[in-house]
Amino acid sequence: MKKPLVLITNDDGVLAPGIRAIADALRDFADVVIAAPDRERSAASHSISLDRPLRVDEIEPSTYAIDGTPVDCVYLALLHRAVFAFEDFLLSRYHMFLSVYFHSTSVGYEVLLQRWCESGEYALPADPDEYLLHDDVTLLGALRSSQNPWARRIVRRQGYRVLMENAAGEDARTLHAMQQRLEEAGVNGFVTVSRGVLSHYGKEATLWVKSPRGEVPIGDYTPLYERYAEAATLARLYVEPERWDEARRLLTVQ
Repeated sequence: MKKPLVLITNDDGVLAPGIRAIADALRDFADVVIAAPDRERSAASHSISLDRPLRVDEIEPSTYAIDGTPVDCVYLALLHRAVFAFEDFLLSRYHMFLSVYFHSTSVGYEVLLQRWCESGEYALPADPDEYLLHDDVTLLGALRSSQNPWARRIVRRQGYRVLMENAAGEDARTLHAMQQRLEEAGVNGFVTVSRGVLSHYGKEATLWVKSPRGEVPIGDYTPLYERYAEAATLARLYVEPERWDEARRLLTVQ
């Protein structure tokens, strides 16, 4: 059986260990082509080069270093036979957001961090030079030295626990009503709403596909953008972990 063709790109550069690890993991069951920037290009993923030629170097078999942005890399790699790989790239990035960035643990700790910052104890400096010194190590040090209850929860990894999650197509109103019932019973909680949409890579900065009927905009060539046009909404109700069983009983009592 013919192996699928997989195109991989990133914004960290062709020599980043992550893209190599992904390629190595896929090669057992796919033909892998890496087309990535020749250096780190974070914060430039949506841009495309229009005013200069691009240099392409095949640094290894099927591995191309391009002196452009991630969109440039996909643009150069995208031929008619690579459209399916481009669709897989969009879907994998979409599901990465849903399963990693929107994971219940990540979202829950983000709320705890937000509440700590809103207490006024910690703030990012307005001065650009001082701001550059505030990295993850600085933040973690401030959290560890704080006696704020939200900071203590983060440091001790005592994040709030998911009690309820909405079903597909539901909004957060039911969860907000549950939260109110719990608050009235003295159980603290919060509701989060995460919305994930399919990336518009290739559609906004239009990519063209060389097809048997000529050059066609990728937005017209693939049905993927239309199929995933609606945002996926994940609403969750979190409660204090030490009162999770109590909260569940309160909500199941009629």
